[in-house]
Amino acid sequence: MKLKWVDWKFGLIFFIPLFLVLLLTKVGFLNGELIYVYFIAALLPIVYLKVYFPFKRIRDLKKFARLEKYKFFRYSSPDQLNRFRNFKSLLRIRNHQHLQFINLLVPINETNYPKKPIIATNIEEFSHTGYYGFHGIHINYTYTQVYLFEVDQKLPIFYLESLKNSTSLFSNKTTFMSKEEKIKLDMSVYMEVKVSQNDFPADKYKLHSPEENIINLINIGFIEFLNGGIEKNITMDIESDGKNIVFYITKARQSIEHMKFYSEIFSTLIESLTTKKIFNG
Repeated sequence: MKLKWVDWKFGLIFFIPLFLVLLLTKVGFLNGELIYVYFIAALLPIVYLKVYFPFKRIRDLKKFARLEKYKFFRYSSPDQLNRFRNFKSLLRIRNHQHLQFINLLVPINETNYPKKPIIATNIEEFSHTGYYGFHGIHINYTYTQVYLFEVDQKLPIFYLESLKNSTSLFSNKTTFMSKEEKIKLDMSVYMEVKVSQNDFPADKYKLHSPEENIINLINIGFIEFLNGGIEKNITMDIESDGKNIVFYITKARQSIEHMKFYSEIFSTLIESLTTKKIFNG
């Protein structure tokens, strides 16, 4: 995982004041009373990231729920998680025995088609040994927002996999799913489907399915949808369990404005595919 700008910004805001405090104290420009002021100032980014930002996130999600007619659940129940258990690819975004979903949004009295998605956020925990000589075990979290659409139609089973960044902290290496990982995900019967259309972004996506006719899924509109995302540096994973579909961008969660945007474009894609009988053969 590469460091994000927020990580660099946090490091600059937090460590530079501490460094200046120590330096100025060493050369005798600061007395004991002023040192406390600088240390308090240096701790403000921690307060922002660990206290205010989570509070603001929940406040924004509650606002989204109110405006878009959703029920908001801070933590998901086992029954709510059952809707996600059939999606094999979701095991790739968790490092515990089970998925850990928070901030669940469930549509209220949804009757329109396509239905609004159920939106949930998975927490993935990872540890590292510090940056640039700062020793000790550090725990960080990444968040992946998952959009689940209940299609109410028979679907082909498939997994459209996007190219993944390496989990190495400073590596730019990207990889697709290995054979070993496919077995662990119980996808050993999934064939890699070669897409012949020239515009299909094969360097960014791979299509896996146990069904031979899955190639009917790929049409011009679908390819334009994928390429449009790539132009904005966005790739996503899409999986069908035969009844429902999930979309997610690995290690990313969206603002409430982008949540509405993604919900609408995913709904439009599903409506287009089902209208053209792509899913029904």
